[in-house]
Amino acid sequence: MVKAETVDRFFMHDSQTFLDILTWKRHLLLNHLQIALGYLSLGKEEQAKESLYGLVEHFKQEHLLSRLGDPDLVIFLYRYPLLYPNIQFEVEISESVSLPRSFRERKGGEQIRDLLQWIGKNYLQNCEEECSLMLRFEKGLNDLPRITIDLFCPPIGGDRIDEYEKIKGRLEKGFDVEEMGKNEKEWALSLNWKEN
Repeated sequence: MVKAETVDRFFMHDSQTFLDILTWKRHLLLNHLQIALGYLSLGKEEQAKESLYGLVEHFKQEHLLSRLGDPDLVIFLYRYPLLYPNIQFEVEISESVSLPRSFRERKGGEQIRDLLQWIGKNYLQNCEEECSLMLRFEKGLNDLPRITIDLFCPPIGGDRIDEYEKIKGRLEKGFDVEEMGKNEKEWALSLNWKEN
């Protein structure tokens, strides 16, 4: 019953978001199918198979995303490419990962959304180059989730770094935060959920 209530609440309050996601997903599906059909028409069966296998993997990842256990975070991750089209966004989820109840109770998803919104807003406004953002959900220490964020883009400086430090401070309430690398083009962050 909880799932039905969540879905009803989502449709009633944000039907445009649902339609935007549906349109984007349909576009993605049709693109993959057209590529596969193009390869088949050229007699390139192996490339057609690769395209279709890529589509199958994409939907496998979507299935894992839908099972994460934090509906608000999942909807946000679906919307991200629509909100920040200049960022090539990808989510990768290990089959063995699940978010514990404490993740939702202590607003872990909200903390992740804050960070991803900060990234999106700063690169939407301040970057002419296309950026790449990879979000990985894996099983970490003691089977708790580990979330890795890899950003490939020019660095952000100035006042925006102060904003990041505030967000990082909020993240540290729920996560062990480790900056794994910063340079001119890449920034990586590892977030290990703490079970308090």
